Amino acid sequence: MAWEISRQTPRAVGVYTAGGILYLVEVVAAGDGFEIRQAFRRTVVQDNTEPTMAGSRLAEEIKLLCLTHGLSRRVGLVVSREECYIYERVYPSLERKELAQAIQWDIAVNCPFAGQQYWTGFSAREGRVLAAVLDEERGLARWQAFREAGLEVGEIFLAPEELLARPAADAVCLGDMVFFRNARTREEEWSEEMTLALYGAANVLRPGQEGAIGFLPEDFRPEKRAWLSYAVGLAVITVCLMAEVFLINLWLLREADQRLEEARQRYDWTADARQQVATIQQLRAETEALDEALIQLSAGRRSWYYAFYVLGLLNVEDVWLTHFEPAEDGYLRCRGEASSYGALMEYFSLFEDNSALLSAPPVLEHFEQAEPGSLSFTMKLRF
Repeated sequence: MAWEISRQTPRAVGVYTAGGILYLVEVVAAGDGFEIRQAFRRTVVQDNTEPTMAGSRLAEEIKLLCLTHGLSRRVGLVVSREECYIYERVYPSLERKELAQAIQWDIAVNCPFAGQQYWTGFSAREGRVLAAVLDEERGLARWQAFREAGLEVGEIFLAPEELLARPAADAVCLGDMVFFRNARTREEEWSEEMTLALYGAANVLRPGQEGAIGFLPEDFRPEKRAWLSYAVGLAVITVCLMAEVFLINLWLLREADQRLEEARQRYDWTADARQQVATIQQLRAETEALDEALIQLSAGRRSWYYAFYVLGLLNVEDVWLTHFEPAEDGYLRCRGEASSYGALMEYFSLFEDNSALLSAPPVLEHFEQAEPGSLSFTMKLRF
């Protein structure tokens, strides 16, 4: 018997029942070998005419042993050949998938469990196929009973017709594997039924053994169900995240709509003010146009009227001109007072910015503080 190492589950419990007695063996993977950690033999009242009730009682008894003695809840259940429909036939050389389909067709025709959700397992060797069928009550119903009891069914195996086992005081040899017995299990009387329970635990710890027939469908296996649970959990998380994003976006859209409505209302409320601003801007443009026309008309003239017009046009608050006199080169010397240096600079900058009204740049000749809060200055302008 070839054994492939799998360390996914370090502990497993093998279960076999016969004659109303429960045989249970817990095996622990220790290094490269195994140890029989605990072994039990319990009488379980079973009614063979009601397999469902028998499965429930069996599950409750195993659950009680697990809770009492701290056993693993990963179970490998071994069923006797008397509980199954055995089908043996020679098939041509086929791929395993095609062979499984052919077996299913044959069993569908010959199986006595028509109308039930039966489970099928088979092993093939050199074209000879041994198939076994487990009815719904001993398969699905028993699996459900174990699951309701909080037990994880790793696999349901068919008891082999011949099991090469060599029990000894300190170990049990199963094929080419050795299962060491600790001090507690050495006191337990070993039997063929115990070996079958050991066979179930060993096959759960190291699945895929040659010749082993398992009934558990792919979708019922713990590994597949774990991935399905992970996928369902991931899908639920994804849906929750998408729902959260949708609700956040919906809230943001509602907030945006409210702000747009508020902006629209404010825009409507300011319609009169905007009309007034537009009228003022229009009047300002007309005034600037008239000023520009007046400037163009009087640009070629050098009359005193034009000079006083420019001086009246360019004025700054807190700056006063007090004296005018002609100067050399056609300049007009202007004397005045200002309340501060800032006001004087603003006034002088006003002439520089409107140099188009002058025929030469303005010249600030002199300025000084006459008294606190008053500044006198002299500048020259040429029109």
